[in-house]
Amino acid sequence: MFADRRVLKENLKKAEPIVQEVLERLGLRLDQFVEWCQDTYFNQTTVRAMIHGTLILLLVIGVDRLLNFPVALRVAYLAPLFYATQHGGKRAGAMMIAVISVVGTFVDAKAGMIAEQSFTLNFCLRAAILTGMMFLVEAKERKFQQTLELATTDALTGAKNRMAIEQTATREVEKCLLENGRLVLAMLDCDKFKTLNDTYGHAFGDQVLKTLVRTLGRTVNSSTVIGRNGGDEFLLLFPDTRAHEVAHQLERAMAKFSDSTLVMGCASGFSYGLASFESDGVTVAALMEAADKDMYLRKIAKTHVADDVLLTA
Repeated sequence: MFADRRVLKENLKKAEPIVQEVLERLGLRLDQFVEWCQDTYFNQTTVRAMIHGTLILLLVIGVDRLLNFPVALRVAYLAPLFYATQHGGKRAGAMMIAVISVVGTFVDAKAGMIAEQSFTLNFCLRAAILTGMMFLVEAKERKFQQTLELATTDALTGAKNRMAIEQTATREVEKCLLENGRLVLAMLDCDKFKTLNDTYGHAFGDQVLKTLVRTLGRTVNSSTVIGRNGGDEFLLLFPDTRAHEVAHQLERAMAKFSDSTLVMGCASGFSYGLASFESDGVTVAALMEAADKDMYLRKIAKTHVADDVLLTA
């Protein structure tokens, strides 16, 4: 008997590492599955839209019950579906359809509007109608977003236009004021852009501007917002970034931009100026003025360096 116990303990001790490894692998697979679900189906926007839609639904149910389930209030059950679809897309809308269909069927049954035998039919018809409404709302929201994008995007370069970048800058400054955050505003323009236009033509100048925005987009942080302020002048917003980090990113972008335009037939560069929130100003106007002055000083320094090189040669 004691020998059997000893053998059992030894077997359990041998199996312990195997069981632990299996559990670790299962835990890893579970974490990967949860991450996949979050990325694919339940991202933060979708979950937030579903939660808010559910709260609206609970409010509608409360009012409906308070008024003793009037027929006229049935249309109010569309409100949570509209909200969830507009703010969370079709996934959030589909979830709300299931919830509203179940809740709506029970509410109608409690109000004596449907018989028990027609529960399934009522549920299916309600879900079908709500699905059609969801696709209509989603199509309208998609068209609105496309129109909004066209209204806020520079047609030539694909960067934000002046109105959009100034609005974004205002929001970022307000966010920094509320949260005591960091923000760097960069202003830049192409060097001798007028000469490029006059020498090689406006089509070449347009390609240079497109190349500049494309190079910046591939080099700077993903959180950076790029906007065209007008002509060859651009504004960049760097949230939660320090000035020396921004300078490093722009120097790398300048080198890549010079290489790209050299391939096009004429190497070009750009000058930039930086302004940090609070140290250079706490309004968009103050930051733009500080960045403009800094860019002017850098241009002068660049010109002096070029002159010294020519004199030395």
